Amino acid sequence: KLPRDLELLWQKFERYYREFDETTSNKKLELRCNLHHLEVLTPFKISRDVFLVLDVNMVQYCILELFNHNGVLSFYELQKTTQIDDVTLNQALHSFVRINLLSNDPDDKTYKINDDFKPDRKKIKNGILRVTYGGPAKRNSKSHIPTSDSNIWKERDNKNGSNSISGK
Repeated sequence: KLPRDLELLWQKFERYYREFDETTSNKKLELRCNLHHLEVLTPFKISRDVFLVLDVNMVQYCILELFNHNGVLSFYELQKTTQIDDVTLNQALHSFVRINLLSNDPDDKTYKINDDFKPDRKKIKNGILRVTYGGPAKRNSKSHIPTSDSNIWKERDNKNGSNSISGK
């Protein structure tokens, strides 16, 4: 669920998209939150007159936006308000905890902005810190790569009547 200001922008974009090209009436326009990037101005100074800008995706923005109105939020409150699934919400929250922008209390699963946040200066480019987000954690993401002693190789050898792989 998008914050109200983004929802209005999305609706405006959809209208523009439909008016711009008549052939789009049959096409479905789908919002892919983890693919959109936004730059968010923060209250954290990186120099005397320069405030840090965060480069985040829309999922991350939806979470940060809630902290504009709330000091502390529980995982449940974040999930209920944003309607983001558990895995994606955990990944987004972890991206902020990892850089120390959010602090969390694991006992009651609450999060709050770290008022003493100090970004890693080596990761800031032109005043912008990209908050990396790997997307939702994949379940059962192990990939099987056959090795020389795997069943695939043994089956091939047995079919050819040899015990080794040859270049023939």
